[in-house]
Amino acid sequence: MPEARGVPVKAPLASQPLSMLQSARAARRNLMEIIPELATRQPMVSGRMASVRWHMVMHPEGLRSILLDRWESYHKMDVAKSV
Repeated sequence: MPEARGVPVKAPLASQPLSMLQSARAARRNLMEIIPELATRQPMVSGRMASVRWHMVMHPEGLRSILLDRWESYHKMDVAKSV
């Protein structure tokens, strides 16, 4: 198979809130499908899945603060800790 160079990864982003079952199905197909389309236009998106509140930070300075500068102040999922 020829290697694709310069072609970004594509996935349909969530255009509306997903239920737990919908999120699980989308994540099995492609984990990027659970990213809200709104996250492409806002610096931060928040939501709730069952009783768990989540926040998705997209702004570069916010990410720097959370992941590098003040990492010990923020709770992170195991997958984010490995970044």
